Amino acid sequence: KKKKTAPGVTKEVEDTSIDSLQPGMLVQCSVAKVLESGLVVRFLSSFIGTIDLFHLASMIPLPDEDEEEEAKPAAPQDVSATDSYAEKQKILARILYVDVGSKSVGLTLAPHILEQRPPIYHALGARIGQVFAESVIRRIDPGIGMVLSLPASSIPGHSDSAQQLQGWVHISNAADERSEKLEKSFKVGRVVPSRVTGFSWMDGVLNLTMK
Repeated sequence: KKKKTAPGVTKEVEDTSIDSLQPGMLVQCSVAKVLESGLVVRFLSSFIGTIDLFHLASMIPLPDEDEEEEAKPAAPQDVSATDSYAEKQKILARILYVDVGSKSVGLTLAPHILEQRPPIYHALGARIGQVFAESVIRRIDPGIGMVLSLPASSIPGHSDSAQQLQGWVHISNAADERSEKLEKSFKVGRVVPSRVTGFSWMDGVLNLTMK
């Protein structure tokens, strides 16, 4: 029996080459390696691609409420968005880009791209200048920036929403005075205020400042 392919998934053919791969293709993948920076995956038998942290199903690991109460504060390096993935795991991803010269392929698991819809922040009406008084630091990338979770209930008209948005703060916008050691100035789980300065449509996150 032939295995059934999900609707819209690209099927493998004998003459499939890297030249035939196109951004937007939906492909069945198998996780080859789980890294701190994301995933290495195999797809269409002979191709290898990468999925970085910004393009996992979620950039932030959100523990259950009971786990949050019982667990001790974790060091930044102990919290990883890749914890829910394992080698040989089967996943569906879309191709983001293909670099024929270097034979590299980038893929995404971001829900808004997989489902071909606007990012959730767009549907909820988030605006530039919007203040999130209770943003929570979920990940710290030393020397680069931080990932925050933002309560959708802070957006006018959505006070009853339990949804969480994802935001990104570059190191240059983390404080009034730049700190080169984010991990020393901030801790995962800390509640901080933030303001929306822009949108990253591809990554599906809000660009933020904490200044």
